[in-house]
Amino acid sequence: MDLLEREAVLQDLTGHLKAAVSGPGRLALVRGEAGIGKTAVVHRLAQLADPHVRVVIGACDPLASPRPLGPLLDLAPRLGREARTALTGTLTGSGRSDEVYDCLLADLSAYPSLLVVEDIHWADEATMDLLRYLARRLPNVPALVLATYRDDEIGRTHGLTALLGTLAGYPWVYRHDLAPLSREAVARLATGRTVDTEQLYRLSAGNPFIVAEILAAPADPIPATVREAVAGRLAGLSGAARRVVDVLAVLGARVPLPLLAGILPAPEEALDEAAACGIVRTHGQVTEFRHELTRLAVLEAVPAAYRLRVHRQVLAAMRSGPVAAEDLPLLADHADGAGDPAAVLEYAPAAAVRAAALGAHREAAGQYARALRYADRLPPERHISLLEGHSQACLLSSQLDEGIASCRTAVRLRRALGDRSHEGDDLRWLSCWLWPAGRAAEARQTGLDAVRVLEGLTPGRELARAYLNLCQLACYAHEGVAVVAAYAEKAIAVGERSGDAGVVVQARFHAAAARLLSEGHGWEDCEQAVSDARARDLSPAGRRPGRAGRR
Repeated sequence: MDLLEREAVLQDLTGHLKAAVSGPGRLALVRGEAGIGKTAVVHRLAQLADPHVRVVIGACDPLASPRPLGPLLDLAPRLGREARTALTGTLTGSGRSDEVYDCLLADLSAYPSLLVVEDIHWADEATMDLLRYLARRLPNVPALVLATYRDDEIGRTHGLTALLGTLAGYPWVYRHDLAPLSREAVARLATGRTVDTEQLYRLSAGNPFIVAEILAAPADPIPATVREAVAGRLAGLSGAARRVVDVLAVLGARVPLPLLAGILPAPEEALDEAAACGIVRTHGQVTEFRHELTRLAVLEAVPAAYRLRVHRQVLAAMRSGPVAAEDLPLLADHADGAGDPAAVLEYAPAAAVRAAALGAHREAAGQYARALRYADRLPPERHISLLEGHSQACLLSSQLDEGIASCRTAVRLRRALGDRSHEGDDLRWLSCWLWPAGRAAEARQTGLDAVRVLEGLTPGRELARAYLNLCQLACYAHEGVAVVAAYAEKAIAVGERSGDAGVVVQARFHAAAARLLSEGHGWEDCEQAVSDARARDLSPAGRRPGRAGRR
């Protein structure tokens, strides 16, 4: 994986190292959540260090009983003889820890050094004391001491909190935060991969570790490494904290604390514990998982019966008061999870309509699809309405195959009802979207079928639009000026009688465009159509299939 969007922090750390080895020394703290890339930054800094600078790296481990001075054991082979001897004496009980501190300080005074201690959130008390000792005396040694830690895993009572408080008064201590990757960086990492980069960003929230794991196993909904990492975090939680995490996973993104308290009375202490392990975070009155993929990994392990109970509790709680428009998607989700078809059919279509109005067509398609799973219990007219809404939302979010399938079903059900007018309109609509799907011949035949159905009825807007559709398809397919003009004349005639000014303007534009493309003249007529459209606040050329809603 490329090391993206870390140039600024690497530049700062390189500057600290150059300044420190020539004196006075400095301490740099690099912090960020798990998987954010702290180790990658440390290793890149070591590669960038001047060859005459000694680089020594040690790490703390997530042990139930941490090794005393564990990081020093890692870097001992790079230290001088006196420091190694003092360390051995301390660990065997024949020496004192302050002797180790003195010897390490003397060793750092002798060589320009980069001393790295990783993951100090797992440090034992002796290591914490060592860092306190070194930090105070760093101005007298030619060294940069760099310590990394997970700031999402330290709470008010964590031992590291006290150490950080001590360091706050030293002007030679510098702090650097590693932020999640941007959408652009995530997209760069996914270059050449057949993945949805927006979904990749949403699931990972820009965490480089999660991005890398998803890209390494794109077929897995939850990569095994992510699942195992989440399970490891949860293993140390109390039963109460684990229940909070499970409930939050069921509730979804951005859970209001009052809603959580309605499901689990007095959850504050357990929530603090869950936040301290880095799984969730709280902003004001809202709690959320740090990454959507983490939530999905937790949700996967929640027993089905427990999930069902929580969904039903939340659904009942949310329905007990006024329902806000922004709550519709959440209500639909909990209704689905609660196995309540009536509630799904109440909230999912409303959520779909709202999403479509906001331009969130993919979300609208998902809500329509959710409602359609229960649509067999609806009257035919409502079932068809859902199919037509799903079709439009799918086509506007580039899900052509799904949209065309729903449109075909709508046509079939309209025919079964004997609703010829709407059957013809749905055929016209289906024809519109077969074209961008690369099915030109089928699009034309379906457009002709629409006209055949509608010509048997009283001429109206539906027939005018069906003629316009054939006019447009003939223009797109370069079928010739005469063919385009013939359909345009029919569309204009019926459009004028039915009062559909949009059809009239679009038909004139396409007829003029066909002449312009074929014969090189007709530009004035195109400009006049555009002018007429602007006067009526209409789209002069219509909207090509694949880029617009129902005409």
